[in-house]
Amino acid sequence: MRTLGPGIALVLAACVSLPPPSTDKVRAAAFYESGIELRKKGEHDSAIRDFDEAIRLDPGSIDAYIDRGQSWRDRRNYEAALADFDEAIRLDPSHARAYVNRGYTWYRLGRYDQAIAEYDQAIHLGLRGAHYERGNAWLGKGDPERARADFSEAIRGDPRFALAYIGRGKAWKEAGDHDRSIRSGDASLRGEGHESCAFADLGVRAPLTDTTTIVVAQLTPPAPGQKQTLKLKKPSGSGTLTLSKDGKELTLHRTGGAAGTDHDVMVFDRVE
Repeated sequence: MRTLGPGIALVLAACVSLPPPSTDKVRAAAFYESGIELRKKGEHDSAIRDFDEAIRLDPGSIDAYIDRGQSWRDRRNYEAALADFDEAIRLDPSHARAYVNRGYTWYRLGRYDQAIAEYDQAIHLGLRGAHYERGNAWLGKGDPERARADFSEAIRGDPRFALAYIGRGKAWKEAGDHDRSIRSGDASLRGEGHESCAFADLGVRAPLTDTTTIVVAQLTPPAPGQKQTLKLKKPSGSGTLTLSKDGKELTLHRTGGAAGTDHDVMVFDRVE
């Protein structure tokens, strides 16, 4: 019988002694994936319950904290969202996605300085996409020049980033340069996957119920011979939307979607 050398015996012993994957971690991953799918459908309460279970089974699951935080934010529970992003950053201070999400939560609260500080950290950690988010925060703060620089950086990173072209157009418009604003809007047509990119963003962020009526001061009636087209950009899980217009008053009607859930809808306008 051939005798194994000591080195081979040690390798075999190490292989035999490897522990099997943790059952809790496997179950946690299943709950996490289920939570992701539920969140995509707009079923945020159910998603949060699955993320809760994922975290209970695997308290070190950074992604579960981040995605639960996003669901809390979608439910407009910003305090709970911030707590989850704080915990994700405590677990891994180099996790750029956690900083971006915490920044966007501050942005939703109108705390632009805090949002910018979070995006600064995400960019420092190498997340180039945070330039777009920081550009929006600079616009919110009333600094179109810095916003324009960030949107331009986002476009350099991804020349097909249509929303960055739209953001840069808004920055030019706020700076009083309407010609460049229009050119930036035209460039956005080369973007990918955003049907509304040929349209002007009216700045409407309306919480959506079964029937929502909003007055849009920026809505300018078309001149004789012109055609006005309105488009909606809605989040997933918000059902089917139809829109009717009476002067500057828009009424949105929802069919289906998650009952009792508020969604933000964006309204875009084109006159030609």
